[in-house]
Amino acid sequence: RQARVQSFDDLIHDLATALRRDVAGAALANAIRTRFGAALIDEFQDTDPRQAEIFRRIFADTEPRPPLIFVGDPK
Repeated sequence: RQARVQSFDDLIHDLATALRRDVAGAALANAIRTRFGAALIDEFQDTDPRQAEIFRRIFADTEPRPPLIFVGDPK
């Protein structure tokens, strides 16, 4: 933080935290959903719990539910 550098993990953490806020989180989720009307999550088996929470809060916890497509690798 002192160097003002954010890693990919920091971005995920900050977005998940912001989406958990009551009013502001709902507004943020709505803004993202409006900008991106659908989500395609490739390699979903590699998604960590915070990333899954982000996708759920933005695309799954709303009505009508926008398209949310998960693609996994059936190894």
